[in-house]
Amino acid sequence: SYSTQTTFTAASSFIDISGVQWNPTTDTYVRTGDGTTNNAHIVIASQMKRCVLQANGTVAYYLDPNDSTKKADGTAADLSGATGNVMVEIPKFYMKYEWTGTAHHWSIADKPTAGYIVHPAFIKGGVEVNYRYMSAYNARDNGTKLISASGVYPTTNLTRAAFRTKAAANGAGWSQWEWNTYFATQILYLVEYANFNVEMAIGKGRTYMTGGSWADGSYYALSGLSNNQGNKTANVWVSGTAYANNYMSYRGIEHWYGHLWKFLDGVNVQNHNYYVNNKPSTFADDVFTGDYVLKGTAVATSGYISNYQQDGDGLFPSAITGSGTTYVGDYYYQGTGNFVVMVGGDAISGDSAGAFCWLSSCAASHASVAISAGLSF
Repeated sequence: SYSTQTTFTAASSFIDISGVQWNPTTDTYVRTGDGTTNNAHIVIASQMKRCVLQANGTVAYYLDPNDSTKKADGTAADLSGATGNVMVEIPKFYMKYEWTGTAHHWSIADKPTAGYIVHPAFIKGGVEVNYRYMSAYNARDNGTKLISASGVYPTTNLTRAAFRTKAAANGAGWSQWEWNTYFATQILYLVEYANFNVEMAIGKGRTYMTGGSWADGSYYALSGLSNNQGNKTANVWVSGTAYANNYMSYRGIEHWYGHLWKFLDGVNVQNHNYYVNNKPSTFADDVFTGDYVLKGTAVATSGYISNYQQDGDGLFPSAITGSGTTYVGDYYYQGTGNFVVMVGGDAISGDSAGAFCWLSSCAASHASVAISAGLSF
């Protein structure tokens, strides 16, 4: 097992800029900016924290950083979903992408600075916001809407559109996990760890299950396994049939990868072209115009990712000559046609799973016992 919680407090007058360069030829990483001499590379990620979020997007209360069963003031928290969804708050940050000639360079800042733009996750429906929220747990359909709650099993086997409807039933501004917010967490992780291979950097989590079935208490995990870790990054992995124990959590996002595939909304794929929409109220399937804007094109072959397009709008695979232990370490699945996007892999994906694992080869009508969803606000 593994868990860590590193925090960083900076003087408010400073702008903290940290990044990472990745050379896809040599598969090597170099930290840049303030993070080369101190722990400023985690200044933004360390501010991610669990909270209970009301339907109108207001934080009811924050949770204890070391024990999610308690409020920040030490009193008992309600994680049932009755008083709000259990979410992870992500603070606004600014980003710059560059191709140096030999390496990709992703850099982030905690305040406005020349050459940096607000990460697109924080332009929601055309309005700049200070925070975005991702569910702490895989989503559960309570009969009316999707909720993020502890002590329940996830809902699976719905189409992306059905999950979309259930997520939106929480109120205006709610959706399932979507492209830009997920992309934001990828960049925060990458700057923090300087390593694409999350199964090596954090742990395998719930990706190597065997001998079970897609059922509650078997491949499906009860939510809240990470509650005793609070906002920490944590991993528990025992090979085989450790159904009740295995999980991972990145800064409070339980099963950020593994356990179950999660649909991403706000993105549609047509023949390897990725069209992205940042307006939850117009999310739809098989739409490639209007609020859906072409952001990148990925390689037309499946395999382990070894390089990305030179693009700041997302991580679009451009080469697939890697393996489960080299380069990105995650698998890219693709096809020709109109498709939705799923991320992370599932309980039996093994090496191919991870936060950079993409599945873009299923039609909008697809549903599976191995696919669930998360909530975003």
